[in-house]
Amino acid sequence: MTEPASASTPTPWDLRADLVSRVTADLLGPLDGENEVIRGYKMDGGKWSSPGRVRDRYLVGMLATRGTVAAEPERDDEAGPAEGDDAGSAAQDDRSPRLVMAQSSMGLSVVVDRSVDQLVARCRWGQYLREFHDQDDGSRASVWVRHPQDISVVVPLVAGDFGPLPVNGEGVVLRGRVTRSDTGPWLVTVFLSNEQEQVDINKDSRWLFQTRLDLAAPDGAAVFLGRGEVIAESPVGTDSERTEVAQLDMQYRDVVEFAVGHGVGTEVDVSAEDPRRAVRASTAVIPRHEVWRTDTPRVETVPQLAGLVTDMKVLSELEPDALRTALLPLAQGYRSWLDEERARIADPAARLEGYESTAHAVLAQADEVAEAIAAGIELVCSDTDAIDAFRFANQAMWRQRVHTVAIEARRRGTDLDLRNAIGVADDPEHRSWRLFQLAFVLLCIPSLSDPAHSERGRAGALADLLFFPTGGGKTEAYLGLVAYTLAIRRMQGVVGEGAGAVDGRDGVAVLMRYTLRLLTAQQFQRAATLMCAAELL
Repeated sequence: MTEPASASTPTPWDLRADLVSRVTADLLGPLDGENEVIRGYKMDGGKWSSPGRVRDRYLVGMLATRGTVAAEPERDDEAGPAEGDDAGSAAQDDRSPRLVMAQSSMGLSVVVDRSVDQLVARCRWGQYLREFHDQDDGSRASVWVRHPQDISVVVPLVAGDFGPLPVNGEGVVLRGRVTRSDTGPWLVTVFLSNEQEQVDINKDSRWLFQTRLDLAAPDGAAVFLGRGEVIAESPVGTDSERTEVAQLDMQYRDVVEFAVGHGVGTEVDVSAEDPRRAVRASTAVIPRHEVWRTDTPRVETVPQLAGLVTDMKVLSELEPDALRTALLPLAQGYRSWLDEERARIADPAARLEGYESTAHAVLAQADEVAEAIAAGIELVCSDTDAIDAFRFANQAMWRQRVHTVAIEARRRGTDLDLRNAIGVADDPEHRSWRLFQLAFVLLCIPSLSDPAHSERGRAGALADLLFFPTGGGKTEAYLGLVAYTLAIRRMQGVVGEGAGAVDGRDGVAVLMRYTLRLLTAQQFQRAATLMCAAELL
């Protein structure tokens, strides 16, 4: 019996936040708090080892002193000098290895309301100094001690380059550029730069760790705009590429790009009153973004789909007229939804001004999909081979889904033999199509049934792409089509005459390829279960 969760039981959100915090502390730091102390370890004999370098403890978020060499590539000694150069000449050509310099600056570019005359740049980092600390055994050992730095600098918004603006008076400065058109907002670029001189010992004391740069208005107002306010990107490429860009611009019209990082990621605090403005723009060494789960609605929650049947078992048993009645709500409901979307184009709340032609073009394509779904429904309800193949596919998928669920239940340790496990799993919840799965199957059936279909010709060849997030059910959709394809080819036999005849009685019907080994194993299990079900039928 499962015990009820207590009030202190962490939620999935809590667990994720804890994981992000731990990963960030491990990669960026500080791992042991704002004033952490990095020690060595006690060796045999009682002496303490050196704490090593701070830059070996953390992997990201560091700004080196200017001119620090990060790596020196090995030379190709067999290449010899370039033609015309002496062996001892210092001349270098493009084949010569170049030094890799450590990053010493980072910054971001933002668009600021023209009414603002200054920004406040908040600069934060950790400075590690070598000190001697008393240990528990009474000895003294060398350690690195973190000293947090948090300094704010006013950046005047005056057209032209600015800097260096001193941050700590020791060589950490701000540099950048401010530009503005006659009537437009400010375009501001700010860099935090470590221009301290290198030292011979304790070099990490001059490095900046856990660096962060925040920009905000002095009063905290929402002054940051999307970069589209000043940068108008001209469409380039072919007609299809420009069409795709226009569709993506429309789809993501409410996703505002407030900042661009230079050598670092960015994050912003969006205004609660206006989602197209931000109150703060910051660098983000480890940027993060929430991607919400994509799912399809349940049939019973959509009034336009009343009467739609998605149960594979039921669909495999219906007569043509009853099957047409069971499937038509899908095409009709989709058309009804498209009509609602078409009405939204003129709604100011939809924010589609300037995207009207693109919106109508997208809906025209969706209308073609709706017609194809309706054509698939009519085909499986009127053609003898198609309805038999559709019934076969539903029967095979019904058995595949039920057996898959039963096997997973038994692997979890359920005390059921296979027959009883299948009986428990044989429930409509486990053997029903999701809306997009059934729509995709019906959409593809006409071209799979007719070798002379226009989508299979050289001129109008078309591949239908099923695009859905991981775990959404793509596998069941295409396995359903696999079962239909195997059945319709064998039921039709030889189609056509003479040189144009095609023989579907045997041969390869489906190619499957996966690039990840674990994914290959998982898909093989599910496909193998389907093939066993098809063979049994």
